Amino acid sequence: MSPIEGVAVKIKAIRTKKDYDEALAGIERLMGARPNTSDGDRLEALAALVQAYEARRFIPRVEHASTFLKRLAGKDPLGRRRGREVL
Repeated sequence: MSPIEGVAVKIKAIRTKKDYDEALAGIERLMGARPNTSDGDRLEALAALVQAYEARRFIPRVEHASTFLKRLAGKDPLGRRRGREVL
C-alpha cells in the first residue's frame, strides 16, 4: 500500500492566494506518487496549474526587465544612448 494512497486532492483552477496555497499543500501530500498512477496524474496536473499561476502572478515580463536594464545603462527603451557620447 502506498503511503499516499487514499489522499484526496482536489484539482481546480488557481485564481486566488488561497487556491495557490491549497495547491502547494496538495503537491506536498502527493510528492511520493509514482508516475502513471492516479496520484501521479494528480501531482502532474497540480504542478502544471501552479506553474501557470506563478508565471502569471510572480514572474516579471521580460520586456519590463529589458527596459529597466537599458535605463540603468543610460539608454532609452529603444536602445538609443541619451545625451552625447564621449569619444
